[in-house]
Amino acid sequence: MTTNTNTPEAAEQDNIVPMDAMNDPINPPPTKKERDEYKKKQQERIGKYVVGGTDLGGNTISKIYSRGDEYVIYEVANLPPHESMLVFIDSIIEEDDSKIDRYHASKEHFDEFISHCYKYNCSSIYKKRAATVMSATILGKNDINKNNFAAINRDIKNDYENTMLGRNLYQSGAITLALIFIILALITYLARDSNFIKANHFIPVVLYAASFASIGGFISVSLKIKSLHTDRELKKKTYFFYGAERILLSMMAGVLVYFMLKGNIIFGFMNNSSDISFSIYVICALSGFSETLIPNTLRNLETKSEI
Repeated sequence: MTTNTNTPEAAEQDNIVPMDAMNDPINPPPTKKERDEYKKKQQERIGKYVVGGTDLGGNTISKIYSRGDEYVIYEVANLPPHESMLVFIDSIIEEDDSKIDRYHASKEHFDEFISHCYKYNCSSIYKKRAATVMSATILGKNDINKNNFAAINRDIKNDYENTMLGRNLYQSGAITLALIFIILALITYLARDSNFIKANHFIPVVLYAASFASIGGFISVSLKIKSLHTDRELKKKTYFFYGAERILLSMMAGVLVYFMLKGNIIFGFMNNSSDISFSIYVICALSGFSETLIPNTLRNLETKSEI
């Protein structure tokens, strides 16, 4: 017996032979030769389900999560994410519908898992777990009357919530430190005529450069926040400090770039006698945005010095 979940009509198109046909004198059971021929063809069909091959629906197989002698649970590359995880069942005994029946009995819960996986953008590890559960169900090792995917669905949701919390804390840490230095820079600028600021000439310079760099760093954090991976073992408040650390590194890069510009080490044509040079502070912001600008600049300077 063969079934493929590529299309809803697939199961209806199977040539299903009921179990009581074995005792039907009009439709006698197949002979040993017929069984051997069917088994050989069944093994050939199952054997074609390999990564890079195609299934019965013509879909390209991109990943195989689980397989047995009579089933394959796999993923295809040319279907939408919520339709890409498929199950193919091909019984060794043609009249045996038990594995297909178990699959259909648990399909409602399997579809619920697919919905959770798509909704929360789950990783492949959860698909692997679901394939293991479905394999056990097909083989009759799980109770088909209970939702065997409930624990996986719960873990997917918890993982998503933890990831979002970690990302929010990371972004909060970044914007908190950036705002602190921006406010300090504004206060310093408003008090620029005070004796203290005039006597400490480099304080406003450092604050201005750091503030512009923190703006660039926060923009970078905001653009890349969706790619941030979280670790379950880390305390969530740790991500707040990670975000602040990212801005701190941006500000250090901005200050370093400012003095490199003033020292004619890089972009000497932009240098001028004024400390309030917006073109210089724009470069500071870019240095805070790019994580590779300073390392690449220092690497180029090292190369030139060796030459």
